[in-house]
Amino acid sequence: MKLYLVQHAKAASKEVDPERPLTEEGHRDIQKVAAFIRPLNLCVDYCGTAARNVLPRQPSFWPKLSR
Repeated sequence: MKLYLVQHAKAASKEVDPERPLTEEGHRDIQKVAAFIRPLNLCVDYCGTAARNVLPRQPSFWPKLSR
Protein backbone atom coordinates (compact mmCIF):
# COMPACT_ATOMS: atom_id res chain seq x y z
CA MET A 1 0.00 0.00 0.00
CA LYS A 2 1.19 3.51 -0.79
CA LEU A 3 0.08 6.59 1.10
CA TYR A 4 0.36 10.02 -0.47
CA LEU A 5 0.22 13.03 1.85
CA VAL A 6 -0.47 16.36 0.21
CA GLN A 7 -0.24 19.68 1.96
CA HIS A 8 -2.94 22.23 1.27
CA ALA A 9 -2.16 24.54 -1.64
CA LYS A 10 -1.26 28.16 -0.96
CA ALA A 11 -4.16 30.21 0.40
CA ALA A 12 -4.65 33.95 0.71
CA SER A 13 -3.79 35.53 4.05
CA LYS A 14 -6.53 36.35 6.56
CA GLU A 15 -5.80 40.04 5.96
CA VAL A 16 -6.54 39.67 2.24
CA ASP A 17 -9.61 37.46 2.69
CA PRO A 18 -10.80 36.02 6.03
CA GLU A 19 -12.12 32.90 4.26
CA ARG A 20 -8.60 32.25 2.89
CA PRO A 21 -9.40 30.96 -0.61
CA LEU A 22 -6.63 29.52 -2.76
CA THR A 23 -4.34 32.00 -4.47
CA GLU A 24 -3.62 31.78 -8.21
CA GLU A 25 -0.42 29.92 -7.29
CA GLY A 26 -2.46 27.54 -5.14
CA HIS A 27 -4.85 26.83 -8.02
CA ARG A 28 -1.90 26.09 -10.34
CA ASP A 29 -0.34 23.78 -7.76
CA ILE A 30 -3.53 21.78 -7.18
CA GLN A 31 -3.93 21.34 -10.93
CA LYS A 32 -0.45 19.78 -11.00
CA VAL A 33 -1.45 17.44 -8.17
CA ALA A 34 -4.63 16.46 -10.03
CA ALA A 35 -2.64 15.69 -13.18
CA PHE A 36 -0.28 13.50 -11.14
CA ILE A 37 -2.91 11.49 -9.28
CA ARG A 38 -5.41 11.00 -12.12
CA PRO A 39 -3.50 8.14 -13.84
CA LEU A 40 -2.82 6.46 -10.47
CA ASN A 41 -6.53 5.71 -9.93
CA LEU A 42 -6.29 6.72 -6.28
CA CYS A 43 -8.99 6.91 -3.68
CA VAL A 44 -8.86 10.51 -2.45
CA ASP A 45 -9.88 11.50 1.06
CA TYR A 46 -9.71 14.87 2.83
CA CYS A 47 -8.85 16.22 6.22
CA GLY A 48 -9.64 19.63 7.59
CA THR A 49 -12.65 21.76 8.41
CA ALA A 50 -12.06 24.88 6.32
CA ALA A 51 -14.54 25.37 3.48
CA ARG A 52 -11.66 25.31 0.98
CA ASN A 53 -10.79 21.75 2.08
CA VAL A 54 -14.22 20.35 1.31
CA LEU A 55 -14.20 19.09 -2.27
CA PRO A 56 -16.47 16.56 -3.90
CA ARG A 57 -15.17 13.01 -3.58
CA GLN A 58 -16.70 11.90 -6.87
CA PRO A 59 -14.11 11.01 -9.53
CA SER A 60 -16.01 13.24 -11.96
CA PHE A 61 -14.68 16.28 -10.07
CA TRP A 62 -10.98 15.55 -10.61
CA PRO A 63 -10.77 15.83 -14.40
CA LYS A 64 -12.08 19.39 -14.11
CA LEU A 65 -9.02 20.43 -12.10
CA SER A 66 -6.56 20.00 -14.93
CA ARG A 67 -8.54 21.76 -17.66
